[in-house]
Amino acid sequence: MSFLSRLLVFILLASPAAAATLPERLAGLAAQPERELHYEETRESALLKRPVTYRGRLAWDPDSGHLTKWVDEPRTARLTITPTHLEAATGTGRIRRMPLERRPELAALLGGIRALLAGDAAALEDTFDTDYREDGEGAWLLRLAPRAADLAARLSLLEIRGKGNHVSLIDTLLGGGEHQRMRMVPQDHDAPPTPLDDAP
Repeated sequence: MSFLSRLLVFILLASPAAAATLPERLAGLAAQPERELHYEETRESALLKRPVTYRGRLAWDPDSGHLTKWVDEPRTARLTITPTHLEAATGTGRIRRMPLERRPELAALLGGIRALLAGDAAALEDTFDTDYREDGEGAWLLRLAPRAADLAARLSLLEIRGKGNHVSLIDTLLGGGEHQRMRMVPQDHDAPPTPLDDAP
């Protein structure tokens, strides 16, 4: 191999990979086989004396279009977003069902995560102004700012980080200065699902 050929190969191998566009990244996320993400979420608010940490799972069902957020610790609960409703269940077993417009900030937050996992760029851009960036080595950042002023007053910013076709961190700024940080943690495939307990 000539010197010029070796130099060209070196340049090609050393060049960073081309950054994906937002639709390409979302398509990659949607193609992942895992449909359940384990998380650790910390919430900070002026209404709380100290930060509170929750652990649980996000389960995405592409067939029904449902995204379910399970809270396994400190108390079990379940929150499901359907195409039209929010369903909330606590340890008592009671299920509350409400139209999405009753909790627009929660609907937008979970709807954004659902659109992310579904690879639905159009759904994201219907609700949010999107700012997507990559570093050329697979790490990426997606900032979502609500388009509607009334929603922006309740949900200031949704910031999602990842690498390759995996989400690693979801930061949420809510009205009133509340901050939620959700880190994805490795799954324990041997751990059975935690049922709802009897805690109120």
